[in-house]
Amino acid sequence: MKYERTFAQHKHNSHLVTFDDGKRYVVKCYDAKKPKALINEWLAYQIAKYMNLPIPHARLVSLPHTLLPIPDDTTVIKTKTQFASAYIEGKNAHETTIEHVENGWQLASVIVFDYWLYNRDRTRKNVIIEQREERQTLWIIDHADICGCSAWTVEQLKQLPQTIIDSKTHRMMASFTTVEQFEQAIAIIQTMPTLLIEEMMKHMPEDWDITEEERKQLVHTLVYRRDHLVPRLIRKFCKQLWPELV
Repeated sequence: MKYERTFAQHKHNSHLVTFDDGKRYVVKCYDAKKPKALINEWLAYQIAKYMNLPIPHARLVSLPHTLLPIPDDTTVIKTKTQFASAYIEGKNAHETTIEHVENGWQLASVIVFDYWLYNRDRTRKNVIIEQREERQTLWIIDHADICGCSAWTVEQLKQLPQTIIDSKTHRMMASFTTVEQFEQAIAIIQTMPTLLIEEMMKHMPEDWDITEEERKQLVHTLVYRRDHLVPRLIRKFCKQLWPELV
């Protein structure tokens, strides 16, 4: 296992590490200033996999405390469990021209996912474009701020906005989609058993500091948004793109 470097924009809490299998991962630790960031990342990953979204493979890891160069004067804490996401070689969407993405069929589902989890942080910096010759693949990354922020409370979960998310990246992705793909994505999220979401929350690492009340409220919020908000909001979003829709 080898430490490669720290991503400067994440201030001591995003590290590139080569694991023993030769694969590179971006590793994030618990930050007391962002106590729900890792919970958000791991929950978002599991839901994204269920929806078959283009998200890098992720895993929970327990690295030696001496491996990562974390200064003592930060709020980053060396807990037992870290979140690791496979490193994708590519450019952020704001750094390249997006002409044709091979996985355009997945992008309506990404937008539905963002509305479900209230991810207002889908900027072009949180999208990676992997270029292989003439082929482009879009990957989604960085979900620490779902549910509004990386330090949400029970009361904030109860009051998440129920409006259209103003996102240029959503509009860019939507240019590769169809109305039918949005309808299919909504149908897929409605197949996810509530029990499965409860199990995801039940098995969050204990050292990530989440209470039973927070677990229950997050499940309740997701079920409510899925069943009552997402279909309506996605319909409004599609009407903005295709005004001719009835």
